[in-house]
Amino acid sequence: MVLPFSFSLLVLCLIPGPENTAIGTVIRGRIFTQNKDINPAIGRGYSLATGMMFSKCFHAPLSTAPSFDYTYQFTEIGNRQSYDTNTLTASDIPILVPSPVGVIVGNVHQNDANSTATTTSTHRIQAVMSVDKYYESADESTSYILPQAEALLQSGSYISFIQSCGPMFIRGIRRVSQINAMFRYETKSSISSESETTHVIVLAAAALPVPGAGAFNSYDYEQTDKMALDDKMQIEIQGFGLDLSSPNAHSLMCNSMAEFQLALQTGYAAMLNPQTGVVKSIEVVPWANNIQFQLLAKIQTVLTYPTINADGDTVIKKFPTEIKRFNFLANAEHIAKMEEISRYKYNMINHLQNCMGKLWSETETHLCSHWVQHRKFPFVTSNAYSQNQVPATLTDNVVLESREETLITAARLKYILNGQDDTDESKLPIELAMEEYLNFNTHYYAKCMKKLTEDHYDQLAASLYTKHFMDDGTDGEADNGLFPCNDVLCTMKNTYWDIAQNKCVLRQVDRNWEKMVHNFCSPEYIAAYNDQQNSATPLICT
Repeated sequence: MVLPFSFSLLVLCLIPGPENTAIGTVIRGRIFTQNKDINPAIGRGYSLATGMMFSKCFHAPLSTAPSFDYTYQFTEIGNRQSYDTNTLTASDIPILVPSPVGVIVGNVHQNDANSTATTTSTHRIQAVMSVDKYYESADESTSYILPQAEALLQSGSYISFIQSCGPMFIRGIRRVSQINAMFRYETKSSISSESETTHVIVLAAAALPVPGAGAFNSYDYEQTDKMALDDKMQIEIQGFGLDLSSPNAHSLMCNSMAEFQLALQTGYAAMLNPQTGVVKSIEVVPWANNIQFQLLAKIQTVLTYPTINADGDTVIKKFPTEIKRFNFLANAEHIAKMEEISRYKYNMINHLQNCMGKLWSETETHLCSHWVQHRKFPFVTSNAYSQNQVPATLTDNVVLESREETLITAARLKYILNGQDDTDESKLPIELAMEEYLNFNTHYYAKCMKKLTEDHYDQLAASLYTKHFMDDGTDGEADNGLFPCNDVLCTMKNTYWDIAQNKCVLRQVDRNWEKMVHNFCSPEYIAAYNDQQNSATPLICT
């Protein structure tokens, strides 16, 4: 009997590159591996405060030579267990499900097993080939700021530069490419000699050494294909982050063991391009650390200012360049955060208007006989109906039920967006959203931007790097106060500008209509029925 085995091959190649001139910040997480809509690229702007990406304002024609970690793992999944297919359940059979960042454990569906009343052993072997590509960074000796962004800096339009290019930029990217192959086959006995042979077949197909296997080391594919067919072998292949643009690239589909080995060779070649792969992490650095930016933004320009010494005499001092760089980065991140909040409030108005327009255009009969699809969670029929198969209709109740955050009828959604569940019945939600947007931009955003773009010490727009957004004017210089920029409470989404108090105030109670906009707008309808088992009878509105 062949025991469960695990084979792993690791090759580490280190290719030294130029030493980076500044230490950047590494950003990693599921935001890259699970979201294919985000496209990180060397030279794109980035904000640590918001996690947002901006336009590409930095061109790097050359990059440093990346390093590669190559890993090939070949593993039998679990022990060989015998299953009586009459009593087999979905949770009985473990199976590996490929993912772009590794391998996770899932379950095979019951009908994936032999449906006859015989004792059958199901075997699974997982092959994982991956290449980790890192140390790829912009070669700053040949890199430069793009002409359009350069023109903004030369004209002193620093705010416009930040809004377009962000406070930081991406200098390096780490990528990973991976191919997962799953072998699945069945034998009539857990100690069958055919089972032993199939293990050797798979090893041979993967071009791995098979000690003591005799003729199988010569890869007799005609014989192995016949034995694999007898054991109902299935091969599933998934690839992530591959470069298949080469005209010599073969298909990853395989109908024989020989084709599987060819698929592995094709996959390996497709993983070597350092410009392709699933992004695992990025390295970002502040614009203020870039020498070309410092020259264009006049951060390196000598700046002097008068001050009073201990003897009461007026003396001229040089403003420290390090402080200018620090202030610029802090103020740039603050501007990016204000932009995010302003955009959030503006988008809330647009989503609310769009949602109301669709709901108000439908008849009451349509609204009460349809569920609304949640934007993130799938619709689960069993949650929509009670145990006696009667629809779980939701009545007009001021209190939002907890399950309504994931399951709601269109009629109920319209009721909430009409503001009828809100304690402030004097204004509709759309009126409140518009009022908050205008107050934020008029009393906070616009005034703060004006303060940050003021001339200082006889230099154009120098306040952006001679002052810090938290300055309150208590250091003895009357013009140093940056109110209202220093009201950092305004950079939180659940706050609003209170005109009476002349500051931002934290909202104490969550608003139901705001939750509904996030969860259900723009509405997609799902028909509701009187009986989840009989979808022929539409729900009768009451």
